[in-house]
Amino acid sequence: MRTFSTLVSTVLLVLNSAHAADRYHVSVVPDTLGIGVTNPINFVQFQGELYFRGQTSAHGAELFKYDGSTLRLVADNVPGPRGGNIFDPIVFQDSLYFTSWNGFSGYELFKFDGSSATMVADIYPGEIGSAPDGMLEYQGKLLFSALDPSGRSMYSYDGLTLTPIRGASPVENWFNFSGIRFGGRLLVTAQGDASTGVELYEYNDDSITLVDDVWPGNGSSEPRSFLELNGKVVFAATYGVSGDGQFEYGLFDYDGVSVEQVPHDAGLSWSGANWPTEFNNNVYFTADGGPSVGFELFKYDGNVVTLVADIASGFQSSNPSDFTVFDGNLFFTASRSDVGSELFMFDGQTVSLVKDIRTGRQGSMPSFLFEFDGELYFKANNVLMRVSVIPEPRSAALGTVLLACIAFSSRRCIKAARFKAY
Repeated sequence: MRTFSTLVSTVLLVLNSAHAADRYHVSVVPDTLGIGVTNPINFVQFQGELYFRGQTSAHGAELFKYDGSTLRLVADNVPGPRGGNIFDPIVFQDSLYFTSWNGFSGYELFKFDGSSATMVADIYPGEIGSAPDGMLEYQGKLLFSALDPSGRSMYSYDGLTLTPIRGASPVENWFNFSGIRFGGRLLVTAQGDASTGVELYEYNDDSITLVDDVWPGNGSSEPRSFLELNGKVVFAATYGVSGDGQFEYGLFDYDGVSVEQVPHDAGLSWSGANWPTEFNNNVYFTADGGPSVGFELFKYDGNVVTLVADIASGFQSSNPSDFTVFDGNLFFTASRSDVGSELFMFDGQTVSLVKDIRTGRQGSMPSFLFEFDGELYFKANNVLMRVSVIPEPRSAALGTVLLACIAFSSRRCIKAARFKAY
């Protein structure tokens, strides 16, 4: 009969293997109609299906969808190979809104109701177009920035009326719009006038006010990648220029009162902050660890910053990007000299290569990771691919039962669990 310690080791081995990279199956989404969809980006879920901007030789870049079995073209804004392009798709009031063009109006706001696409408004008439950007929904309104004859402004749309939101400053110029809901307010990135640059603002009742001039003066900190952690908003921002002329950027947090830069610990050299993402109640991001580390995976727990993994060991950089939480693990793209740019995952303990999709040093360059219907979809090798969870074998399920049994120290329970494994 195996001892208690042997049983624990067996259970832990089974449980760890369930979270290893071989838990997942990576495959190309089949193009059953043979329409030749490439370059899939800008994924969004709408009416229970996966919508995205795809491209074919016959239609150019247009709106496509995948219903779990078939890839289809759903809107052809510009007939022929030129394509209408699709940017910033978002679901609002049971319709899909996005930026596109129809061949003569310039880029404007469009709406797809499930059957056809129509222009919502020609905000900047003529070929210039308003190029709506940074769309998000807040308090029953669609907010975005757009160019009009007065400059780039913030707009709100309630499904019927389009309203420009002007600032109190004489410049009245708002752009690079993005935001996060926090404490009953909406924090946004915008520019009010030339004296402050692009900074952190608060939107409320169609008015907007400055929260903090992160890069004092006319420098633009461009707050980005907002997320909430332990009652604070964490974001990346630029805060100055180094002696050699390089932009300096890092992590900041905002508690509703003041903005503070995440400190650099004396024992760890790091700079920059890209792709901050919440995972297991920590912020994971890419930063420069210095000449001996390069750009690698770091973690901020709300107090200190630590290096998680030097994926491309030594001075080389793996440049992790496109972080997405899927199946309880952190998936991302990273580069390593033996495989190139490929799909990796972090389970909270170990970084693993999910699959060497394109063998060799160039890699498949995965991007635009997006979870849909229990699978992870992404662009790689310029086609639509997905990660599926391989069902656990019965022996893995046994590990969970045994772990519970050991906690109760019941021989009868362990014996029953062994019996159920067969």
